Amino acid sequence: MKSITYTKLLLLLFLFLFLDILRPGGFYLAAELLFIGILVISIEVPLFYAFTMSALCGAVKDFVCVRFPFYVVCFVVITFFVKYSFKHLHPKKLLTLLIVAVSIVGYALLNSLESNTIEGSFLIVFFVQTLTLFYVIHYFTHAWVSDLSEIQ
Repeated sequence: MKSITYTKLLLLLFLFLFLDILRPGGFYLAAELLFIGILVISIEVPLFYAFTMSALCGAVKDFVCVRFPFYVVCFVVITFFVKYSFKHLHPKKLLTLLIVAVSIVGYALLNSLESNTIEGSFLIVFFVQTLTLFYVIHYFTHAWVSDLSEIQ
C-alpha cells in the first residue's frame, strides 16, 4: 500500500512539473506547482522519501530548464528546512503557516537572486498565489496520504 501511495505522489509531482512547463495559467499564475507539491510532500511524507522525491523532481526540472543544480539544491534545502522545523518546533496551525510562508519567501528570494532580478510586486503575487494553492492542494492530498504520516 505504501509503495502505491508513493508512486501516486511521485506521479502527482511529475504532473505538477508538466503543468509548470506548459504554464496553462500564462503570466497570470506566478506560483510554481512543483514547488507547492514539494512543500506538501515535505509535510506529509517521511524524510527519506521526501528527500528522494524532491531531489528526483529537482533534477528533472533542472534538466528541462537547463539550470543544474539549482532546483535540486533548492528543493532539498526546502525539504530539510520543513522537516527540521516540524521535528523541533512541534507545529500547530499557526506555526505550520509560518513554516510554509518562510519556505515560500526563501524560495522566491533564491529564485530572484539566481536570475539577478528582484521585483517586489512579483514576489507578493507569487507569495499569495503559492500560499493559496498550497492550502488547496494540501487540503485535497492530506486525507490521501494521512496513513503515511502515522508511519513516521
